[in-house]
Amino acid sequence: NENTAMNLIYNGGLQIYACIDMKAQQIVDNIYMNAANFPQSKAPNGESLQSAIVIMDPYNGKIVAMSGGIGEKTGNLVFNRAVDAQRPPGSSIKPIAVYGPAIDQGLISPADKVLDGKVELSGIKNWFPQNAGGGYGGRVVTIRQALISSLNTVSAQILDKLTPGVSYQYLHDRLGVVSLVEEDRNYAPLALGQLTNGITVREMAQAFSAFPNDGVFTYGRSYTHILDSEGKMVLDNTPDTIVAFKANTAWTISDMLNDAATYGTGSESNLGIMPHAGKTGSSTDYQDRWFVGYTPYYVAAVWTGYDTPARMYVSGNPAAQIWRKVMYSLHEGLPYKTFKEPTYIKPTNIFGDIEEEESPSPSPSEEVPEESGNSSSPPVSDPGTGTDIPTPTPPTPSLPVTPTPAPTPTTAPSPTPTAAQPAA
Repeated sequence: NENTAMNLIYNGGLQIYACIDMKAQQIVDNIYMNAANFPQSKAPNGESLQSAIVIMDPYNGKIVAMSGGIGEKTGNLVFNRAVDAQRPPGSSIKPIAVYGPAIDQGLISPADKVLDGKVELSGIKNWFPQNAGGGYGGRVVTIRQALISSLNTVSAQILDKLTPGVSYQYLHDRLGVVSLVEEDRNYAPLALGQLTNGITVREMAQAFSAFPNDGVFTYGRSYTHILDSEGKMVLDNTPDTIVAFKANTAWTISDMLNDAATYGTGSESNLGIMPHAGKTGSSTDYQDRWFVGYTPYYVAAVWTGYDTPARMYVSGNPAAQIWRKVMYSLHEGLPYKTFKEPTYIKPTNIFGDIEEEESPSPSPSEEVPEESGNSSSPPVSDPGTGTDIPTPTPPTPSLPVTPTPAPTPTTAPSPTPTAAQPAA
């Protein structure tokens, strides 16, 4: 029981081999213990801004550093926002819930064209999510441009082709997102990140670990093994992995997210000394701000917000700004590495043969800082289970691991569509 376990930890002479990297943790502590590194923004109830970060080695699942809040630690086993708090991820969910699965299923390519506009969806009626600031661009864009600019209109259309059922299966069965509830098998939670209960910072870091590691997802772990007082093995916490995506899917997403983090909504995260890829996220009314990104070395997820959800009035995205401060210091002096180049994917023309002349893609200033748009949850409708997710050919991971085959989802009977009312 818990009391016995605690007694063993404190008095049993156990030798716990932790994954912490002291250099990485010191970098995190230097920033998180000084509130001056964060916007001095107050909530209406007087609360100060809070933040959490998890840094992970994507190749072996080691959590090398984390912080559960800003300021000095005041006790042991206190509330840790990095692992205990569940908050809506906003658009930072799009690579793992929409774009990654859709590319993996062969539905879209980065070059496919789609209308950034008010489009009737097949799986839900009378729901037309808007882009940041409201409204629609009214132009034809590529899938790559849509991800760079975090267009909600396009994310919704891709999810409609993928179906919420398949998206949910990728998140829950392949990417370790256990915070999901059945109500999240719907359009607004998956296309725009308005999850019912939210997601933890640790879960976000874990899920993105599949992209730099050739599509192989690795559960995060805080220790490698535990020995008793006599040196005998008590627990062997070896890496637990799943083949989440085909290797070329992961390389393609990294290529697109490199553009998003360098030129798009995540440009505040730009390191300059090492290639990086990542995605911003904002929840409804900008109560949560996220940046989840990675380099060829590490993946890191950062959340900022108030403990009692309230709108933040800040300049830019504080999560992306903190991500850059931490990761810049962590990568100083490391040998320069690049992401693997993806193999070209032929356009599928899933949205039709769009021949309109493309308008120039929007500049990041048009999308930053507010990029969640109209994310009001649509009424509950036929979630659509789509087809079973085929088991992909296992890629060759960057470091030796033995992937666990992804669980084979069962196809639920297609429910009878019901009339849906306009979203509030």
